[in-house]
Amino acid sequence: MATVSLTGMTIEVTHQLPPEEVLGRLENFALDLARNRFADWGIEVRREEAGPLRLSGGRHGTHFSASIHTDEGRARVEVHGKIQIGGFKLRLAGGAPGVRRRVQTALTQSLRHHLAN
Repeated sequence: MATVSLTGMTIEVTHQLPPEEVLGRLENFALDLARNRFADWGIEVRREEAGPLRLSGGRHGTHFSASIHTDEGRARVEVHGKIQIGGFKLRLAGGAPGVRRRVQTALTQSLRHHLAN
């Protein structure tokens, strides 16, 4: 098994949603990650009082955490952690940069989907 760091990954997506609608869509995005896209990572979602959404979890050598922030016209996801992946899958993905790129692409596409008008 190989370990690939996700720390330092940041995804930013612009949107044109009213502030009262953005929070609900970001919660849907977080739940989609936890239940569907990365369900085998054991992610849990929690909202801090008047703060960002936080995601955290881990299984089988993988530890994932992220915070989701929003301001007018922009949502930002800051990712930390590491994932363990088999050597064969690592090579198929193009090494650690390929794995990071695939995770970043999945997060970006999902966030854009959830924030689409």
